[in-house]
Parts: sequence; C-alpha cells; structure tokens
Amino acid sequence: RIFTKIMKVVLTHLRSYAIKIAAWLDDFLLSASSASLASSQASFALETLEQLGFVPNLAKSQLVPVQRISHVGLIWDSVSFTVSVPIEKLLDIQAKCVKALSSSVSVRFLSSILGSLEFFRWGFLYAPLHYRALQRDVIRFLACGLSYSSLVCVSHDARVDLQWWVDCGSELPPKSLSPFS
Repeated sequence: RIFTKIMKVVLTHLRSYAIKIAAWLDDFLLSASSASLASSQASFALETLEQLGFVPNLAKSQLVPVQRISHVGLIWDSVSFTVSVPIEKLLDIQAKCVKALSSSVSVRFLSSILGSLEFFRWGFLYAPLHYRALQRDVIRFLACGLSYSSLVCVSHDARVDLQWWVDCGSELPPKSLSPFS
C-alpha cells in the first residue's frame, strides 16, 4: 500500500508531461501516438524513476515500442484496441476445470480456479457469466464450516460452468477497449 501511494505521486508527475502511463503495482505500460514518442517518453520515465532512487529491472522491460504486448498477464493490442486472455492461461484453466470435473478437489483448488476466471474478465467480457455457480459453491462450502483443505465435489450448476470453460476452445474473443464497440 505504501509503495502504491508513493507511485501515485510519481505517476501524477509523469502524467503532467502528457505521458499516458498505466500502472499495476510495479508494472507500467506507456502508450503514445508514435513509436518515437513512446521511446522518448519511456526514456524520460526511466530517467525520472532512477533519479528518484528506483532501480528499474531493464531485463524484464520491453523498451522497444510494440503494438501488441503481454502486460500483467493479458495481451494488449493497440491496433485492434483490445485486451485478451493468452492461450496458455486458457489452456491451464481448462486443465484445472477437467480435474475439478473428474474428482473431488479441495476448496482451495476451486478458489484457485475462481481467482483465474475472475481475472479473465479483464480480457473476456463474459467471464462472469461462466463462474457464478462455482463462486456460490465456494462461498457455500466455506459458510458451512469447511476449510480450504476440505475435499468437495461441485454442484450441478458449477459443473455446467466448469464444462463451459473446457468446451470453449483455445481462444476467447478479446475485450474491446473502445467504449463504442
């Protein structure tokens, strides 16, 4: 929380120079109307962070402007103006859903699936339509005194949700970033 509060001041300063910058904890994404502007603004942002005593991890940084980038676990595409769930993440959750459908699993395991599916909503608008029954199951299991390590079987409705994710294929439609999509 302290880091976030400190970074808010730094981001406000950078934005005062008309730098379009988004932050998620210590991950930053800059956008600009041209590659040259993006490069110069990235250099300025890096210089500012270093002057303030921060040590940016250049090895993990993408300093060459691109129009499609993986950022905080999602694919951001500035050409189609969309954000989407990477195929690897979808395949991973499908494997977990298969496991949850085929045997009893811990409440913790179901919570893990639920957390991933909740995160997917940032890249797939309709994700909440396909995890609410699972969410109700997890809440019900915990409310009746079960622990996260308790083994459970999911309800019929949650099975329908899990099966939807198994059957949805290897790609979800991207979420538009345009308010007029």
